[in-house]
Amino acid sequence: SMGTLMEKSNRVQSNYMILTIVIIAVGTIITVLVSTGFSKPMKLLVQSMRKQEGFEDKENKNELAYLATAFEKIQEQEKGLHKLLKVREKEIKYLAFHNLLIGEIENDAEMEEVVKAFPYNHYIVALVSVDNLKLYLKETNPEVKSYQRYLLFDKFEHAFPDEYCVCCARYEAGTIAIIINMQHFDQ
Repeated sequence: SMGTLMEKSNRVQSNYMILTIVIIAVGTIITVLVSTGFSKPMKLLVQSMRKQEGFEDKENKNELAYLATAFEKIQEQEKGLHKLLKVREKEIKYLAFHNLLIGEIENDAEMEEVVKAFPYNHYIVALVSVDNLKLYLKETNPEVKSYQRYLLFDKFEHAFPDEYCVCCARYEAGTIAIIINMQHFDQ
């Protein structure tokens, strides 16, 4: 009876050890399959990105660190492109206004820009020029003139109440046209 109990106890203990070994083996196999299924596409993505220009990174051996760095670069590039797009949109708008002033709207896109900017029927155009224009044009480099012009555009466009649609355009060398669009003329 004591021997039978010991024998049953040893069998149960052996069965539990075998069961534990089987569970560990199955768990290991499942873990390897899942990790391979997860890491293989990531490795392919990293290899593909490393082939792209601008994503060379010799420091990061770890795929996750490499991907994090690559996504940060992508976000920086996206912000830069967004800023560039905003600048280009503004330049297109100013070109459309300039062409409107000289009577040479060149295409439907320019006309759409003008219609979008000026919803009302009444306009006033004010021309602003610097004093001593010839000296200013002679002594001021193009970058400074461009920067000053954009500063003035911003000041003029935000100087009017909200019920006015105000836009500026370069009219002639050293002259800025302020186009004021309003629903009704002031009495």
